[in-house]
Amino acid sequence: MKLRFLALWIIVGTVSASASRPLQLSAQTAVTVRGLAWDSLQNVALAGAFVVLKGRTSYSAITDNEGLFHFDSVAPGKYTTSVQHWRELA
Repeated sequence: MKLRFLALWIIVGTVSASASRPLQLSAQTAVTVRGLAWDSLQNVALAGAFVVLKGRTSYSAITDNEGLFHFDSVAPGKYTTSVQHWRELA
């Protein structure tokens, strides 16, 4: 069985977090959350991955061809992230 490590990086202004820890947004107004879904074993971006940002309100997005995603108008609060992607193992 082959295991994959998925790197998910999120950037909000000067705040950054990885998928392994909660993201705390403390801005007074809504912000745009941008990120990258990355397959660290194959060293490639995950195009077409389903990304969820879950907190008091949940947001979801599909990554583009470069593995990039964004959520507009995200309210302040604590969020967790998850990514789903189907990729054939080599």
